[in-house]
Amino acid sequence: MRSFIDQLNSALEKRASELTVLDGTQPFSTNLQKVIIDLFTEVIAKNDAATRHTGQAPPRTSGNTVKLLVTLQNFRLGIAQIGKEAAIEPEVRAVLDELAGDVAHFIRSIQLTHGIVTTVEGKPKLRNRPSQTTAMAVYSKIVLGHQLQHGLGKFPKPRQIKIQMLFLGHNIPQRTMRDWKQQMKRGTFGHYVQNRKRQ
Repeated sequence: MRSFIDQLNSALEKRASELTVLDGTQPFSTNLQKVIIDLFTEVIAKNDAATRHTGQAPPRTSGNTVKLLVTLQNFRLGIAQIGKEAAIEPEVRAVLDELAGDVAHFIRSIQLTHGIVTTVEGKPKLRNRPSQTTAMAVYSKIVLGHQLQHGLGKFPKPRQIKIQMLFLGHNIPQRTMRDWKQQMKRGTFGHYVQNRKRQ
């Protein structure tokens, strides 16, 4: 993640230099200046929150990056609105598009990096409690077998599947199996990184 932050910071420096030259040739409107400055300010603040973090807990790089989606959307909407009021020079438009592309690439890169899981001998090594992959495979087999008989989307009753899991040597809490059921419904069952955001 730090590498992507450094990469984006370099891109920001380049775009700032290009925009400064263009602004010197034909000064930007006040509205255009504000939209550009707002984007730079937000992105730099979020990057600094990661690179200058001093607390014991790790910085919230992924969460802060997701917030940049709104910042980027506001930037694009702002540029579109300004373009309706007065034409934006093609050279300026090209740099603004590059700037938006740089930020969008950064956001996507951080999201992908956040989902990476280290493996040891083919098994995931997680920072928190390890997934019970063998038990999950057994659970999946039971559910799929049940659905073949009763229809897609149907699940065994909690007590029924608990008994089957115990019989096959896996004492899994009901809460965990409820979680697995929801993952299967969402299509994320088997993902090593689950979205734990509560509504």
